[in-house]
Amino acid sequence: MARIGRPLTGLIFGILVALLAGFIVVVARDAGETAGSATRSPPSPLTDGWQPGAAGAGVASGEFGAWRNSPVTVAGSWSDVDVGSQLSLTQLDPGGEFDDWTGSLDLAVGAIFEDAGETWSAAADGAYEDRWSELLTNLKEKWTNKERGTIFIRFAHEWNGDWSLWTVDAANLHNFVTAWRRFYDLKQSIIPEAKLVFNTNGDTTGQEYDWRDGWPGDSYVDVYSTDWYSNHYLEGKTFDAYGGPVGLEQHRLFAEAHHKPFAISEWGVNYESGGDQPGYVEFMHDFAQENGGGGPGQLLYDVYFNVIWTPNQFGIFPQSESLVPESAAKYQQLY
Repeated sequence: MARIGRPLTGLIFGILVALLAGFIVVVARDAGETAGSATRSPPSPLTDGWQPGAAGAGVASGEFGAWRNSPVTVAGSWSDVDVGSQLSLTQLDPGGEFDDWTGSLDLAVGAIFEDAGETWSAAADGAYEDRWSELLTNLKEKWTNKERGTIFIRFAHEWNGDWSLWTVDAANLHNFVTAWRRFYDLKQSIIPEAKLVFNTNGDTTGQEYDWRDGWPGDSYVDVYSTDWYSNHYLEGKTFDAYGGPVGLEQHRLFAEAHHKPFAISEWGVNYESGGDQPGYVEFMHDFAQENGGGGPGQLLYDVYFNVIWTPNQFGIFPQSESLVPESAAKYQQLY
């Protein structure tokens, strides 16, 4: 027994040393991971979690982010008034709103302009490819002249409504799909690093079709998004009369089924449709937290529509000018 005691004691001592060393390694590793987490760079588009974005007052200047106490990494902008606006992209010019912007940008560029005599039939035949090529070339030159995030191109946004100059009616669904594919191919050849966003209005208005019939195919879309204001929330619909998704979760499931990240390119409290609605703001935040990410059906980013309207029915910042102060306070608290 005496001869066994010394080796056994040594064995126990060795085990204790090994365990202590392992504990030190684990603590050091955990400390390193904690330190790494503290210095981790912001999420990169299409890879990490949800990014809460915004458009309008105070976004480009950083005031909006300072007000909500978290920087805006995805902004929203529009170049869709007419042909000249589509090509000029003045917000990216020296001194323009987003000249110094280094985050990502959801840019709505319209599509065709019916008031100028343009049609989806002509677009399907390639009549506007020269202009679209010029648009994409201008965008590439202006966007890549400095280090920035991802440019998300929202072509023909809200095409399933009846108010825009690029509205698609039932007779033009096939032409729309063909034209979209043309635009995607141009994007791939000129600025392939950009992401093309297929964007619907939250519900189809003034049209008699299932908007899913306008889907151009999974190979021609990088991100699926919808614009989902508080009037959609108040309506509480899941599908429309033609089977098209209306509920926010149904839009997300559509993205998942087609293996695309999901985005909400515009959302906001519609004062005229229901007054102050902090419950809607909380609903949107909870939905984003639950579904955030860069994979299929995960929410990649959203953009709050903090754009001054008449009346200022969507704006939450500056909070002193908002018609929806409770919604503004709820947004500031949650974001």
